[in-house]
Amino acid sequence: MNRKFLLVSVIAIFLVSCASESLYTPHSPRQMAEVIFNSHEDIPSLILLLPEDDHFLEYIANIYLFDTDLVEDGAILFSHGMYADEIAVFRLSEAADLSEVQTALTSYMQRRASLFMGYAPDQARVLQDGIVTSRGRYIALLVSGDSRAAESYFLANFSDNPPALPERAELSLMIFSEIMADDENEPEENAIYEEEAEPLDIYDHALILAAWRSGDTESLSPINRSIVEKSSEVIEMLITNDMDDYQKQLAIHDWIIDWASFDTEIHNNAPTARPHPHNDNPYGVLIGQRGMCSGFTLAFQLFMDMLDIESIVVEGTNYFGDFHSWNMVRINEEWYAVDVTWNNPVGVEHTPEVTHRFFNVSSQFLWDEGHRWDRDLAPEAG
Repeated sequence: MNRKFLLVSVIAIFLVSCASESLYTPHSPRQMAEVIFNSHEDIPSLILLLPEDDHFLEYIANIYLFDTDLVEDGAILFSHGMYADEIAVFRLSEAADLSEVQTALTSYMQRRASLFMGYAPDQARVLQDGIVTSRGRYIALLVSGDSRAAESYFLANFSDNPPALPERAELSLMIFSEIMADDENEPEENAIYEEEAEPLDIYDHALILAAWRSGDTESLSPINRSIVEKSSEVIEMLITNDMDDYQKQLAIHDWIIDWASFDTEIHNNAPTARPHPHNDNPYGVLIGQRGMCSGFTLAFQLFMDMLDIESIVVEGTNYFGDFHSWNMVRINEEWYAVDVTWNNPVGVEHTPEVTHRFFNVSSQFLWDEGHRWDRDLAPEAG
């Protein structure tokens, strides 16, 4: 045999052998996920979801949006509330299309980043820096404060010296099955909203405004009566006769931000998530102290109408196409745009620069910041 050919053949066999070894790991997806999690010092406690949990396949199908038949084994560590951190490791079937799963996980990160945009900008950036990486039949979604470091720990599992497995006691993980068991034994949190049980008891802006102006609230439902009582209390506390419209508007805006928070349960992927049932209207903001964009917008609009300050609600999207709403207010014959929700971001210190970033700004400023709407249907704020 030709000596040169023999040498090339030996080298080729060696390289194939090395390549095969590089695709092997002694660790299961759960162990790899725990190694990655344990490598981070500043990561919130995550919920561990495993194949034996009922929600595991639902999470893949409904959250990640890919075929569950592609997964042989896996582990998902997901955050609760308004945290973006997430670690998922899957071993795919031999027939699985890796690119299909990679595309689905990448799209998931982009969708989730759009949900956090404006509401929790720091967490949106964490998602934007997330990574989807793979080795052989293993693929990982890595969203953390240092996704590059997380990737290095994932790949280290396939090295000659894989990372040592952490002791379970070292892991500040919440086990999904245990959470579900505890939840079944606890009283329903939404029981605190007993007065809202009537299905027909819904927010009615016109009825509330009429009752406010007439002073007669007897005909109002419990929810609408509560809104009138709370808004009356706030106006009496904040508004004086010597204030001009701008001062009244500013006082109401700042009170809403100090009083209520964005309902982080909206973006909680856990089946135990409990968003406030009225977060989309003023009851959630004024009584429950939690709201989403429409809740903040309608609460601000209600106050402006009560104070006879010309104002409208604008409905549109952010630049990712997700629904969003805000207000426009007319002060001294000039229109201004106000986004109460984005002035109240989650996890950000409330400084004047933050809480008034979207207060009385121009339409073009909102457009440049990603707000989208039919500009022919709303006045132009200069």
